[in-house]
Amino acid sequence: MTSIIKMRGAVLATPVLTLNDIPFSRQKCINWLGADSVTISEYGVESINDYQNGQVYPSIDTAARTRVCKQDTENGINVLTFSPENFPVNTINAYRILNPQQFNAKDALSFAMLIKAEASDYTSGYRAIFHIGMNNNAGSNVPMIRLQFTSDTAFGIVARHSSPEETAEQIGINGLNTGYNVLFVELDYVNRRIRTKLNDAPIVTRTAFPGSSGQNVVSASAVVGLAGYLSASGQAGRTTMFSGKVREMSIFSGPLSDAEIMSVTDWLLGKREILNT
Repeated sequence: MTSIIKMRGAVLATPVLTLNDIPFSRQKCINWLGADSVTISEYGVESINDYQNGQVYPSIDTAARTRVCKQDTENGINVLTFSPENFPVNTINAYRILNPQQFNAKDALSFAMLIKAEASDYTSGYRAIFHIGMNNNAGSNVPMIRLQFTSDTAFGIVARHSSPEETAEQIGINGLNTGYNVLFVELDYVNRRIRTKLNDAPIVTRTAFPGSSGQNVVSASAVVGLAGYLSASGQAGRTTMFSGKVREMSIFSGPLSDAEIMSVTDWLLGKREILNT
């Protein structure tokens, strides 16, 4: 059993395949995060590591020693469990992606996720799984991208093109199932559209970003939070952090073709079937 590639906990059926044959566009992948590459201590997950480029996304929690995230196993597949609800408000932080400009000057950003929300408290109205924030002219930190659950079975997208002064695009996706769901979100800045896909449903395309043109803008001073909203000062409240489980999240420099979207979501749907059994 040599040359078997095991990434994200899934062994490819054909051992002779190379990394470039993994069934999605690895060449377009910016971040490839999951439950199989984390740094763990006795306190929980200290950092979430990137398969794609070796970056380390650390916990920036300073108030509580016990980490909000831990590694679990479901049906033989590793998952990350985020449970911020047992921490007091403003005493726990999300994980921080330290290079915000890897998301800058893109034709499109595409997100593929295998994820399950398990929150009992939505008093803030949302729980963010991914957030890029930039300061506007008033000094307020606003989302350039925020991917969030508004309930355990509803997902929301907040997005701006290139300026924190813009009116944000806001899209809701309802009808998520209890358990793990495959979510695909593509923010296509050049073609002015947002594409989404939920589980095995068709791809949905909506017009977006009116009055804008060209690639997006993410400044070097932007704050990028994984599994939670982070303010400009790097703080996250317990009630805005994602609560649930993540098998993986991949972020691509899009746009992806329909075939590429189907390839990556079909890959995730196979793992979803196992996790939801």
